[in-house]
Amino acid sequence: MSGAIRQFFAIAAAIGSISTASICHADTGTGPYPRKADVLEATNAPALDTIGDDVVRFSSTPALGGRGVIIEIHRRDAEWATGTMTLLMGHPSHRWVTTATLAIEMTTPRFEALSRQIDAQLRRKQPQLEDTKGELVVCTDGPGYVTERLGGEGSQWSSGFCGDHPNNRIAELIAPIAHGALERWLPDFMRQSSIPH
Repeated sequence: MSGAIRQFFAIAAAIGSISTASICHADTGTGPYPRKADVLEATNAPALDTIGDDVVRFSSTPALGGRGVIIEIHRRDAEWATGTMTLLMGHPSHRWVTTATLAIEMTTPRFEALSRQIDAQLRRKQPQLEDTKGELVVCTDGPGYVTERLGGEGSQWSSGFCGDHPNNRIAELIAPIAHGALERWLPDFMRQSSIPH
């Protein structure tokens, strides 16, 4: 691929990522995450340092809209970590509507194990923008993953999902927690409703 053609595709990718929401590219930083028409901005999610000293927050803002989620967990005390899972519907270029907020609770040792795994993923290098042949890798849509972490290594964040991205592994670590929150909520919902079970 010639340099001019590669440059054209790079410009087209940049324009495409703006129109589909800038959360689609890989990025990392320290301090507060700069929200970009995502579920965090839509819910006015609080800064991590107002939640606690040891916090994990993972969110998904699908670039093409649909179902979004924010999962926040923080150390409460020596025995327990607590938080919430917020479910949303919407689109980055329109609006996001919260459909449910469920409680999360886990033991502090389990939270510490999760935090260590997430910290290890955040230390990994971001995927290269070019593949082994030197061609630009473009991800113009996707789940819009963002991981935010406040802990012993300070405040940091990572956005992205393209290729072998750390956020994909973090999503795998978070999925059982989301599943557990739904499993705990469902029996209460069934008891309070007229749905036969």
